[in-house]
Amino acid sequence: MSVAVVGPVVNLMDTGVRPAPLFLPILIGSIGLMLAHILIARPAVAEISVPAGRFEFAPVPEQVFVAGIGETVQLGIRQLDPGNRWRAGDQTRASGWTSRYPTRLVNVSTGAPVSGFKYDSATGALQYGGTFKGDVTVRLERTDAPIRSNNFRIGALAPPFV
Repeated sequence: MSVAVVGPVVNLMDTGVRPAPLFLPILIGSIGLMLAHILIARPAVAEISVPAGRFEFAPVPEQVFVAGIGETVQLGIRQLDPGNRWRAGDQTRASGWTSRYPTRLVNVSTGAPVSGFKYDSATGALQYGGTFKGDVTVRLERTDAPIRSNNFRIGALAPPFV
């Protein structure tokens, strides 16, 4: 194997030039500028824009309750009214948030309200009374427009005892 050398070989240490002290600060500064550009160029929170007059449900996850123990869960704004946000962290609706759209929770197979559960259209609160056992496939529907969510399951499961 042969190596071709073009021009004279110069040892930078013999010339008094010290590349290491300049190289490292320039490298660190360059990386910092690249990272700053990447971080500043993107918004910290995703922007959601809903055109006026348009409303769609986001996918609703499965809701599971413990059979025999009544509980209320809050369906989120992403499912109910994405253009009408409530204050961050306000999971109890202390701000007084209500949905702008009338909705109902229905059994997919019958189209009727789901027995054993109460759904508050204004607040999106789903209340389990503690009597229903099993699971049912449901969906949210707007009552003023032909818009519906994905089908999702709600269930009340009895814990196994050993």
